[in-house]
Amino acid sequence: MKAYISFGFLILALALACTREGQLVDNSINEWKIVAASSDATLKLITLPTNKILSNDIYAEMNGGERLPGNISKIYQHDERLYLLIPSDFSIIVVDASPISMKKLGKIDFSGSKKIPSDICIPPNSTDAYVCHENDSTVSLVDISEIGKYKIARTIAVGLAPVAINVSQSSDQLHNLGNTIIVANRKSNTVSIIPTNYIAGDGTPHTVTKTIPVSAAPCLIGINTEGTLAIVISAGSGKFDTDPKTAMVATVIDIHTRTVKATNDIGNGDYNSSDLTPVSFDFSSQYSGFIATDKELFLYSDTYNSTTVIDGSIIKEVLQNQKRDEMLFLRNSSGLIELLVADNSTGEIKANFNLSASITFVYPL
Repeated sequence: MKAYISFGFLILALALACTREGQLVDNSINEWKIVAASSDATLKLITLPTNKILSNDIYAEMNGGERLPGNISKIYQHDERLYLLIPSDFSIIVVDASPISMKKLGKIDFSGSKKIPSDICIPPNSTDAYVCHENDSTVSLVDISEIGKYKIARTIAVGLAPVAINVSQSSDQLHNLGNTIIVANRKSNTVSIIPTNYIAGDGTPHTVTKTIPVSAAPCLIGINTEGTLAIVISAGSGKFDTDPKTAMVATVIDIHTRTVKATNDIGNGDYNSSDLTPVSFDFSSQYSGFIATDKELFLYSDTYNSTTVIDGSIIKEVLQNQKRDEMLFLRNSSGLIELLVADNSTGEIKANFNLSASITFVYPL
């Protein structure tokens, strides 16, 4: 998945708990690196703040000249591995996360079924990956226990066009829920709940135990750091179809009770919510984060309000750099792509770097 988004009641901790585990904040690091996916199916390695390109294709350089089989839609980290989602190849390439290596470890291949890997989530300390497929109605459970020998262990039936997936890591000893997988089904206007272990009264593990109706076109899911709430963002009608446009909506789900806690229309700034298309988001803390639409970038606060941070700009990506406790915004700017480094709390821009116009996605190492 890549990411659509909205603002208002948004999504907590956007899979941070399951994507960038164990990273420690260290703002004293003056030099840091990013990988930047390009529209020519290359993966650049760039060091900042010098903005020096260390490699025009670090993947090919570290893998004997082998090229990526297509453009990357998302980069996901679990432990010391990066998962590169490549929809056109119906695959996920797994590489060593070290910028010194970037060695290919294997490939999760869906080409036989032609299922597009839209989003991925891996619970901590797990040997299972969960991949949703926007052109299908299933989630694939992939055994990743053996490096390079990834196997699709089972498929889990969900709703139509599952485009986003996330995992809750509940620490609530009373409910003892363990990990809960949550899936947004865009064309069914539902959310599927999938427990990863047996819980009395909660159904069978690795099957949908509850389906929750939400507003039209749910496309993003965020989980708070305590694993108690899921925020599902629905884009609204007319964003991905020809129906009359409706507002973006945030649905707050209590993961313990599997019930809807609140529902709010999302709208603020100079534009009507029904005219905004969600693009990307990430949370900077337990209850605050940044939401990009096609017209504005918003700051979401713990009072469920959104204020405009950047107006009139097309932000392609919002991402937290946990190692440096900063936000990264990828913006279209005068024929170039601009990487903005922002304050984690306010969104105030601290630095900016011009990148090639071909850059589509960045990820901090």
